[in-house]
Formats: sequence, structure tokens, C-alpha cells
Amino acid sequence: IERRGIPVKFSFSAGTYICNLVMYTSLHVISVNNLESIAGFMHIPLTPDIAVKMPEKPSMSIELMERAVETCLKTCIREVLVNG
Repeated sequence: IERRGIPVKFSFSAGTYICNLVMYTSLHVISVNNLESIAGFMHIPLTPDIAVKMPEKPSMSIELMERAVETCLKTCIREVLVNG
């Protein structure tokens, strides 16, 4: 994502409450059911129109977020295909 000129910050935490619930439930279901699947969690920033009301929060255009998510998904697919 960063190589595509999109600002990104890596974290080992999905966040709190609902974010962690979604992430760790996904990982648990995959593990318990021995699924050949991967899971991840990606926080996306606020859009600029919403960030105006919350200037301390990061923001990004929808177009840039779309490129970031697309890049992430393509990378995950490529890694699964190459590394199994």
C-alpha cells in the first residue's frame, strides 16, 4: 500500500470492542474449523467531510481508500496463491 503512495500504519491490534470481536472471532472460526482461509482487519480513516468535525482523526478520500483496499486484497490473494 505504501509503495503505491498511500499512507498506511501497521498495527498488531484490530482496535477495541467490535473491531477486536470481528477479528478474533474470524480467526477462531478459521482455526476451530481447520479452514484453508486467512483473515485480516483493516481500519480505514474518515472521509474528509466527516473529519472536518473531528480534526484529530485521520482522513482520506474514498478513491484513495478504494486503492488501498484493492491493493491489500490483491496482495493477500497473491500471497495465498504463491505460498499456499
